Amino acid sequence: MTGIFVDDVVGVDVVKPSEKPSSLQQIANAVAEAIDSMEQARLQRKAYQQLRSLDDRTLKDIGVHRSELMSLIYADRSDRAPVESA
Repeated sequence: MTGIFVDDVVGVDVVKPSEKPSSLQQIANAVAEAIDSMEQARLQRKAYQQLRSLDDRTLKDIGVHRSELMSLIYADRSDRAPVESA
């Protein structure tokens, strides 16, 4: 039984884990990271605008004060305890 291996495919570069990525790959990675960062920033702005549009009573109902909006959206929340659902 024969199979096609990645090394057999013409035009495909195989990067071994020990090899450093090419300059082109480094550029592609940098562009992908920049696009991801821009998308994250867009989603944060959208969330901030949506929360800012709520009235104070609605914010109070969800346990948020208007002064906390920026920190809720832009702060690193990796150390925050998970919220239990009711």
